[in-house]
Amino acid sequence: MHNHKLNPTRRKSRSSSSAPRPANGPSPQYDHLHAKRRQHLKKHTTHGTRSIAVAAAIARQRRKESFAALQKKRERWAKMAEETRDIVLGDGKYVEERRVPRVVDSPLLMTAPNTASVPQNDFSSDIGFFTSGVSHDIYMQMQLSRQGTTFYPHYSWLLADWHLPPSNGPREFKGKTTIEFTRTSTLTATYALTVTHPDLVTTSPTSLPRTALGVLSFASPKKPGGGYLHGGNEQEEGLARCSSLVSSLSGEGGKEFYQTHRKYWKEDGSGLHDHSMLYSPGVVVIRKDDEETEVAGVLGEQSRNSRIGHPVASTSTSITKSIPPSSQSTFVSPYIINVISSVPVNAAAVRSKHTITPSEIEFFESGIRTAMKERMARILRCFEERGDRMLVLGAFGCGSSENRVESVAEIWAELLVTGDGDRESGGAEGEGEDGIVKGGARFRDVFEKVVFAVPGKTFDTFKRAFEMRVFEMELASAALED
Repeated sequence: MHNHKLNPTRRKSRSSSSAPRPANGPSPQYDHLHAKRRQHLKKHTTHGTRSIAVAAAIARQRRKESFAALQKKRERWAKMAEETRDIVLGDGKYVEERRVPRVVDSPLLMTAPNTASVPQNDFSSDIGFFTSGVSHDIYMQMQLSRQGTTFYPHYSWLLADWHLPPSNGPREFKGKTTIEFTRTSTLTATYALTVTHPDLVTTSPTSLPRTALGVLSFASPKKPGGGYLHGGNEQEEGLARCSSLVSSLSGEGGKEFYQTHRKYWKEDGSGLHDHSMLYSPGVVVIRKDDEETEVAGVLGEQSRNSRIGHPVASTSTSITKSIPPSSQSTFVSPYIINVISSVPVNAAAVRSKHTITPSEIEFFESGIRTAMKERMARILRCFEERGDRMLVLGAFGCGSSENRVESVAEIWAELLVTGDGDRESGGAEGEGEDGIVKGGARFRDVFEKVVFAVPGKTFDTFKRAFEMRVFEMELASAALED
């Protein structure tokens, strides 16, 4: 009993706890530290959970705002598409709003305008300009394009024999093809070429103007313009919203084109589609594309207003009365392009239709690539046959069809620059009497300039893959020389 009272450990234990603590249990200091640690973890866990919740809420709000902005854009695109449809399937008349400088010839009158005496809505954001209306009538040009639209069937020998010399004889161009890449849309690239190369357009007193600028449209297999009336913004939908392409596709050639694709889809249905295509000459562009910058800021308002002397034989009438500027108006002076409408392989449909094992991936991807290369070669052949000197191409089928960007870029490189060692290679490299490069790419140096318009995130991947394929050819050539 005496020993028990003199035991300081037990006395301290009883004074700090109502129950006796085992001799080998944790000390009170440990309990205190453990409790503080739990409180600290709880505090930071609560704070972390709250932070995660806040971040998730912000992300949801941003997605909501982004979706709302996209919906607003789609509504505006749909409205523009309806206006364009009414024009190109109607009388072909529209009014372009043009900013005109308030400048007079007499130096005595070159003073600042009196804004108090002029209605405020007669001026644009720049006090030195007012908005004037110019009426255009493109009906005759649209009819010419519609009547001239040509259907090339799947079994067209003219296009299937793309590896042979062109039927119209050796090409006249003897220089080197200039290849450029741009992040802009197809229409922005075509406008830049139209302005910087006015010689592409030829005029005659007895006929409507013609152009040598070819543009590839990534066509829908179902209907002209795809979903452009619903606010779609894929490549063909953008073209349809801003030009008379739908009018050209609505003729007899277009009807045969879509009937062929519907028939092929019912018989095959794999998503490969057939090689048939349409060539529409003289499609009239009447709107600027939905991009804020004017050709990457290089071409200004003055260049757009002059529009290289109206290359379309339209009836243009100036409306002398000023009209209020409209931020929604995107009409421009008309210019013309030649359009090939071709349906890319729907790689997404091919992959979803079949159960592909890991060992079969390479087989299916090779089949998709083979079909794409044949189609892309026929496209170039068609441009060559029709005499187009400059082309605007792109990441053909890399949108909703989900073709691999790298594969499409490599195919373009093989057809235009490198060759692939298959049927393009016919011995030592050099130019034969027929004007075709032997031992190289079939379409090397056939065209004066080729511009790849690849907007968005796809640009870097596309450009890198194209240049890498060219670099591989240069390495192989250097190794052979050594």
